[in-house]
Amino acid sequence: MMFEKSRELAETLLLSREKYMSMYWMTRCYRSLSDWDKVFEIFAEFETHGPAELESEDLAHMLQAKGYALKERRQALDAIEAFQLAETYARECGMHFMVCDDAIQRAHIHALLREYNVARDILLATLEYAREDASVPLAARVQMNLGRVYLQSGDFPAAIVTLEDAVSTLESIEDDQLNKEARLLRATAYGRNGDVARAEVLLAELDISLDPWDIEVRASIALARAIMSEDPSEVTVLHKKARALAANDGRHHFVHVVDINVAVMMAESGDLESAERLLRSVMESAEKFDDQDVINEARVRLASILVEVGRPDEALSMMSTLSIASFGDDALGWQRFALVQASALLCVGDVDEAEQSVTVIMNLDRSVSNLPMIAEAYWISSQVEEKRNGRTLRWERELSASVVMQLHAGNAELATERSRDLVPTAASGVTIPRTPLATPDALLDDITSENAE
Repeated sequence: MMFEKSRELAETLLLSREKYMSMYWMTRCYRSLSDWDKVFEIFAEFETHGPAELESEDLAHMLQAKGYALKERRQALDAIEAFQLAETYARECGMHFMVCDDAIQRAHIHALLREYNVARDILLATLEYAREDASVPLAARVQMNLGRVYLQSGDFPAAIVTLEDAVSTLESIEDDQLNKEARLLRATAYGRNGDVARAEVLLAELDISLDPWDIEVRASIALARAIMSEDPSEVTVLHKKARALAANDGRHHFVHVVDINVAVMMAESGDLESAERLLRSVMESAEKFDDQDVINEARVRLASILVEVGRPDEALSMMSTLSIASFGDDALGWQRFALVQASALLCVGDVDEAEQSVTVIMNLDRSVSNLPMIAEAYWISSQVEEKRNGRTLRWERELSASVVMQLHAGNAELATERSRDLVPTAASGVTIPRTPLATPDALLDDITSENAE
């Protein structure tokens, strides 16, 4: 490798900065080859003497490269620390683009961890920094990422306002590539906020404006429209379009994502057999490309179906090689895994393991985006209590909490179904929650205080 020769020459000539810059480019090359032992061996050597021998600008570059490597390896907390240090050094030498990029990367990791408030605060502070510097392109980029966080956290009105501003700014400075991404996010925000008609108009306008080579954006539009559509035949056509575009462009990961979406919709419509076949096909295909993220998600989705059709032993076998650590910084992935695992364990009668698996979900931050997960966790916990001790006060409170949270999350059908067990009988003093409903926080605080007593 030429960079190795460059490094050797720099060491011979005692050129410290040139040596470390050669090491920087070596890490990038080894990253592209997925030779992680070499990558982190170089970073370990850098950390021994580099901080004392380099100026802030070079330290910012090295630490940012380390952050990207750690992020790719799903070492979230270490990556956040590396990006934070890189940002500090970038601020010292006035590297505004790098400051914003490091902050965006930190926010992205926090969002993956479903720490949306932390991600939002990072981006709001960075947006203020970019505006103080009067850097319009940087401010627009930060604003677009802020809109994405609002969208992920379920604050759709804030996402719409933020993304409208970002789109206007990006159009005015003629940043076509970022503008396409921002427009897709904006349309998604309108759709998630219930204004499907407006979302369809925006997606159609974006589709018309795309260049022939914008295959991934066009496929993403088809997938977004499929998610919003209520017409099964249209959904099928749109999924086929998204899949064909991605497949012909060689984007195997996107193809797998589309297939998983199709399988989920099949399962939700009751066609569990077809969903199972498709997920097994996805796993087989993803293994050829070593797409571990897709393999993990497909395993959990398939395990969920196996539980639903009364095959919990197969579900547990399907997930036997997985653990929370398998999902790295993919918080949604490990939370879904924990819930499916708990459900399967409950079905086979292993209530202690089921309770242990679900406890971590019950302790999540009670944000809007987390409510469906927490509600499901409380429902499983209520079933654990019923199997152990019958329909006790704790069972009533946990099931009530689950019902209330499902209602607040908009899952009225599921809440109604599960609330039937709370209807009082001649031998029970249990009561169904009446309006006005307690907030999830208030209800869970009551449960916490009761358990403490």
